Amino acid sequence: MQATRAEAVGAAPMGERSSMLMRAVNMNLRSLSADLDRTEPVAFFCECRLPRCFAALWMTNPEFDAAVEAGKRWLVVAGHHPSGPFTEQAPRAPAARTSSLGERPARHVRTRARAA
Repeated sequence: MQATRAEAVGAAPMGERSSMLMRAVNMNLRSLSADLDRTEPVAFFCECRLPRCFAALWMTNPEFDAAVEAGKRWLVVAGHHPSGPFTEQAPRAPAARTSSLGERPARHVRTRARAA
């Protein structure tokens, strides 16, 4: 039997937001911010059950990776609660990308063309 979309993202009780969904959002943010400097903080979302919560959890990518890998918990701001208990099905942090030489890729810097 095929899972519904709601089941695939860890559906929360009616009126609550899924912590599993917010972890997937945070994993997408982590992936998109992979080329940032390791000390540059990123605003990840609170993974609580409140549908209107957009609280930011500021942490560097290495801090996020460590919290996700070692935590066995949802990332929520103080006083907030997840939609359910932590599950091993929660998305995990991706392995750090490396070049063929084993080094982190250089950060891409966009430059603007100057008018002549």
